Amino acid sequence: MHKVTIILVLFLSCIVMPSSAKDIFKIGLQTVTDDKDQTSVYDYELTGGSATYYKSLNMLVLFNTSITNNHITVYEDLTISIYGTASIVSGESGCIEVANGKSITIRNYSSDITCAMSMKSNGGALIALGDKSKCTVSGLTVSGEGTYGVKGNAIYNSAKLSLRDNGELKVKGTAGSVIGLGLLDANISTTGAFFSYDTHDIRNQSTLDVYINTVTLVPPTTYGVEFFGEEISSANYKRLSYDEHVTAGQVTYDIYNRVLTLDGVTMTMRNKTPAKFIINNTRNDEVTICLKGTNEIYADNNTEATFYSPGKSSAITVRGQENGTAGSRPSLTINGGSYGFYGFGKLNICKKGYWNADLSFKTIYNDCVYGWDEVSLYAANVSFESSYGMPIKGVRTLNFKGCGVVGPTNAYYDLDTKDCRIYSPSGESQTTRSLEVQRVTTYGLFIGKSWLHSGNRSNYTIGVKSGKVARPNSVVELRNAVIDGPIVFSPDEDDSSQSLSLWLYGDNNKIQANYPIGGITSTGSLSITGAEGTSKMAKGTLTIENIYQDVNNGSAIAIMPDTNDGQVWLSISNTNVFCDYGSAIDGTVNSNITIRNSNVSTYEGISGFKSMTLEDCYINTPDNGYYNNSFRAVYDRYGNEAQRVYVKAAEVYPLAINGIRLNQDNYLNSSAIGVDPRVFEYDPETNVLTLDECNLNGTYGLETFDDITINCAFNSRLSCNDDALIVHKGTTTLTGNGKLVFDSSCKGCSIEKNAKLEMRNANVIFSGGDYDSAISGDNSNWAEVTINHSTVTFQASGNEPTMKNIKTLNLRSCEINNDGVESTKRLWFNEDAGGVVAGNGGLTNGPIYIRPTSLWGDINGDGEVNTTDVTALYNVIFGTDTTTDRSICDLDYNSEINTSDVTLLYNIIFGTAK
Repeated sequence: MHKVTIILVLFLSCIVMPSSAKDIFKIGLQTVTDDKDQTSVYDYELTGGSATYYKSLNMLVLFNTSITNNHITVYEDLTISIYGTASIVSGESGCIEVANGKSITIRNYSSDITCAMSMKSNGGALIALGDKSKCTVSGLTVSGEGTYGVKGNAIYNSAKLSLRDNGELKVKGTAGSVIGLGLLDANISTTGAFFSYDTHDIRNQSTLDVYINTVTLVPPTTYGVEFFGEEISSANYKRLSYDEHVTAGQVTYDIYNRVLTLDGVTMTMRNKTPAKFIINNTRNDEVTICLKGTNEIYADNNTEATFYSPGKSSAITVRGQENGTAGSRPSLTINGGSYGFYGFGKLNICKKGYWNADLSFKTIYNDCVYGWDEVSLYAANVSFESSYGMPIKGVRTLNFKGCGVVGPTNAYYDLDTKDCRIYSPSGESQTTRSLEVQRVTTYGLFIGKSWLHSGNRSNYTIGVKSGKVARPNSVVELRNAVIDGPIVFSPDEDDSSQSLSLWLYGDNNKIQANYPIGGITSTGSLSITGAEGTSKMAKGTLTIENIYQDVNNGSAIAIMPDTNDGQVWLSISNTNVFCDYGSAIDGTVNSNITIRNSNVSTYEGISGFKSMTLEDCYINTPDNGYYNNSFRAVYDRYGNEAQRVYVKAAEVYPLAINGIRLNQDNYLNSSAIGVDPRVFEYDPETNVLTLDECNLNGTYGLETFDDITINCAFNSRLSCNDDALIVHKGTTTLTGNGKLVFDSSCKGCSIEKNAKLEMRNANVIFSGGDYDSAISGDNSNWAEVTINHSTVTFQASGNEPTMKNIKTLNLRSCEINNDGVESTKRLWFNEDAGGVVAGNGGLTNGPIYIRPTSLWGDINGDGEVNTTDVTALYNVIFGTDTTTDRSICDLDYNSEINTSDVTLLYNIIFGTAK
């Protein structure tokens, strides 16, 4: 009796006491429970790698695991961590099934960033989510294909898929299959990843099942534009119209052209999601705002600006639709907040190509347009209105392109106060809260206070304090005009006239410009001319004073390249120009300046131009001042950029030495150009430069501008570092009894277009540097070189041809004599090659020696020059001798044989010939 009772109790105890183990997941036939701290999945369930469950971490670790013909069923919350790669190939049941209300996280637990999982289902879903269950993919790529991809319970807002830490989910269904998500995109949350597909927008689906062929979840692409504080990206750009802030109308974003379109929208900034800016162009690029219909934006007190662009090189363009018609007048009203359009780059309104738009901007509390380096209003009808602020305020440069201010009367943008004002005939002004701009004929010209256009050209007085300003065609006449403000020439892009001339009448023309843009600025060619001047006497005076200095553009005269980086010019002719304290004349890398017969005075120098040309004037201050082409500024003798620069109208001579042009003041004081006066003499009457044991070494060599003779009376050497040692722009003749050496680290001798070089009874050595020739002509107009009875050596140290681009080499009473080298290596001049060639027919890069064939004056050829040669010369002149070479009888090389040659022969005999 007692034995039976004990056995029965034990048996009942085994039945009624359930096991504490809980099923966590199942792979194939093996169910893993949580009753052990570490459980290894049986090898026969795997085809490679290992699978281990850690109870303390509630984690299934797959290490390079392959599972074939099996699947994973998840009963409780579980983390699956991948080391290396993992793959699952399932049967019809699918790859991973998650029970109702449970969560699974698939994560990269390896330091290997290529960690990934691939799945393939032969009938089921890659991931099947139960009701209210969740799946999170974190830090790895999960990809695969099957009949279904990710499958929920067809009850939206229940199952949830999350991607975090750049996790990716790529799912591809087999041909003709469907992927039944059964949930809306509200159930897909992403952090550093997003959900994309090729055919359907899930949010817009009313059915519970969504039929698509390919689903891909990848990290989003951003486009540098924030919308209500959230950056527009490839994950959300199609859903902007459904943003909680958009209560009416449509908002679309063109990701390829960066166009944000507001079509009859009503948008409200809500306090629960405060943002400083409603639309923020965060990238240094251009974004376009296209307006259609009537648009209203309500901003709360936290909104600093409705449209904002913080980058200095960024831009916002506001326009109507492409196919809009005149009179459609899309509008934008901004209620609340601080500013309408606020930025630091460029704001374009109705940019070219959309000129048919009519736009209206209205702000209730503050400025319509505030800040910006440059605002351009293109050819359109545009109105601005602010209830408590300004239409436009704080803008540095305001351009009108094909339009102009027409209302209120005499309204203009004041560059001093940086706001819109109304100007009265008495010179007083007051601020205005409205600005009306209409299409008008514009001239790209700003004078004083306003842009000139067809509506105000005939009666232009705003900013003109006294005198008269007129604009016939492309000429602006200043007649003793005192202008309160700058002159800006910024022609329209389609303006065929890209040049402007300022004609000055009288000595009292003055520009008073306390503005950072400078006294005169131009993006086209600009000339300032004394209209009543002559070629010798400068008349007409212009004073530019009180320029506010600014690091970017605070010059008295600033020349800037146009949008196509074309060359622009500043020309100052027959004029006195005085730039007062704090001013300068500045160009750009594509601009050039020419000063002709004018007096120009600047306090802060002349700089920035690609080139500077002085005609009938010279740099008087600083002493030895010259324009340094490498550093694009006027420099002094000590190699410093000069500030106080004074250009003086004077007679200049056709010779520059070491970059300094000779003129009527310095030619008698050769030390002013860095040459010892004892070895240098220039005669302006005969244009003869005489060198007597002269040793000149500088940055630049000699530059000739007209016919000139250089006479080397005694051995002299000229050296330079950065440029051709002698540049010929006229006909230059080298002569003299002394040896003249041109020693250059660059090109030895450069002969420019239409110039000629001649050597007469000279002894000259030209040497080129490692990378250039000893003598070279212009590429398109090869040079002409004549050598008369002279000893000449051309040599270069590099691999460049010693002589190149020489069309004609005239040898008179001399020949190429390569000092007795073999005949197979002899040299000769080849016109087609443009230089001296060697035996192989190519231009030689070796030395070229030219030697006289006879003594100068040896008419009878006996090797001596004496009175017997006088008799022989008379016989040629009177025709009794017809056999002597007439070329050796033309001693003065004037192509005639007469008594002047006899006189020169006597001078040769007595040693007085030059």
